[in-house]
Amino acid sequence: MIIEPSGLAVPSGILEALEPVKEKLSLEIEAIIGIVDADGFLPNLESGLFGDFYTDQLANSDIILINKVDLVSPEMLQKVEEEIRKYNQSAIILHTVNCRTEIPALEKHEGIDYLHLHFDHEFDSLAITPGGIFRRDGIEQVLRDAREEKFGHIYRAKGIFQTGEGYYNFDLVHGQINFKKLKGGSGNKFIFIGKGFDKKAVEESLARART
Repeated sequence: MIIEPSGLAVPSGILEALEPVKEKLSLEIEAIIGIVDADGFLPNLESGLFGDFYTDQLANSDIILINKVDLVSPEMLQKVEEEIRKYNQSAIILHTVNCRTEIPALEKHEGIDYLHLHFDHEFDSLAITPGGIFRRDGIEQVLRDAREEKFGHIYRAKGIFQTGEGYYNFDLVHGQINFKKLKGGSGNKFIFIGKGFDKKAVEESLARART
């Protein structure tokens, strides 16, 4: 079984939650894999907006993938790796593009405590499922406004929406906006994650993106 938490999840919390049922269900926890984007890691870490979410993930990972290495210089890549080592000296670090790599086998160690950091949980989220047909360019404008912090601090947005040409999946992460045409779908769903952002303004902007 693979557990894939959200980008703002805390591995230590997940691991601790599994402890009471490990023996009952005969669970063996394998490698904890963390992923950082080479092009956005340092700015996000230095901004302090994510608090200890980043450092908890780094400290508790057995393997850390530095992804998108094709987008940065060797000097930048070295800085990213040096910063990671400040939080985790023992993790295996792999350089990847599109997260493609062979995962090495790890020796399991029993009785190791998880590093649990104390941090601010005050993240806000907005999840709505409005009806109607949307304009792709209208949704793109909403995401651009989110990226430019016109609604406040929004760190992540994702979802599915219907247009006159069919369904699209969208994603906003680390300032990058991506769309993918889908073969089909059922309804619209928009999810925004951030801190102290104007949810009403987001909903009003989405309403203007309808056809």
